[in-house]
Amino acid sequence: MKLALWSSCSFVLCGLYLTWPALPAQHQPGPAVGAVEIDADRVEGQISPVLYGQFDEFMFEGVKRGLTAELIRDRSFDEAPNAIGLPRYWEREPDDRNDDPGLHFHWDDAVYYPTRHEFMSERTEHSLRVNLAEDDGQRRGIRQGGIPIRQGLPYHGYLWIRTDGFKARIHVALEADRTGGEAYSSAEINDVFGDWKKYDFTLTPSKSDALAKIVILFSGKGRLWLDQVSMLPGDAVDGVRSDVFQKIKALRPAFIRWPGGNVAQDYHWMRALVRAISAAHGRTFPGATSPSPAILALMNSFVSAEMSALNPRLP
Repeated sequence: MKLALWSSCSFVLCGLYLTWPALPAQHQPGPAVGAVEIDADRVEGQISPVLYGQFDEFMFEGVKRGLTAELIRDRSFDEAPNAIGLPRYWEREPDDRNDDPGLHFHWDDAVYYPTRHEFMSERTEHSLRVNLAEDDGQRRGIRQGGIPIRQGLPYHGYLWIRTDGFKARIHVALEADRTGGEAYSSAEINDVFGDWKKYDFTLTPSKSDALAKIVILFSGKGRLWLDQVSMLPGDAVDGVRSDVFQKIKALRPAFIRWPGGNVAQDYHWMRALVRAISAAHGRTFPGATSPSPAILALMNSFVSAEMSALNPRLP
């Protein structure tokens, strides 16, 4: 009885649903019509020539390896060392696959090319201590790969070295980055002796190589410290890559914003000031939020040169 009643109710409800009268269709308006008139001869306002510029962020390789012409990474050996005492980007030459009892490295935070610290207590200085146990003519030193060089262009560089009671000999070269690779250019630095001293060199490669290596070889028997390695191409514009300088100059920027983004919000003006004062020493410092004095000096030179070249555009 209950089943029959439920079926009857279901039939009535279904019938009501199927026979519900349809709603009247609503009126649909036609598409809107608009028009735009352009009078190219009429000037409504002027756009300032200084409204648009360029932005340079201290991140990834936008400045280091991008804007700067400096070819050496971790010039002051401040990155953390590996198992044999060499910091990032540096490797033993000829290689570190076989032990060499005549050569040992140490990441030294007690001896380094000195800088002043009147306003800051943070210490980031290091040097590479090299212990030479033998003077037997074997090839012993360090290298860094990924150095782009061009045939016939001079590359000017320097090293800061201190020795401990012996005269060392230094061999600096640009070579193909493989064991026994071709030497493109080399220089000899003799009578390396005493307290910290800057030793200059110039290398003019015989061939172009986008991935060459710089080799620094040590001869003698004793202990020395190496710091502040630098090498720039001869066509650099105040420390800026000449190709990048010309390309940005062609953009004719009205201004260049530096720094910006995450750098600006964590920027330490006192640290930057102290390091800028020490820029003549060429020391590099790690940390994206703390540009080194070399980078600060580079940006000042770059912006000044670019703005001087584009001065006629400014009001």
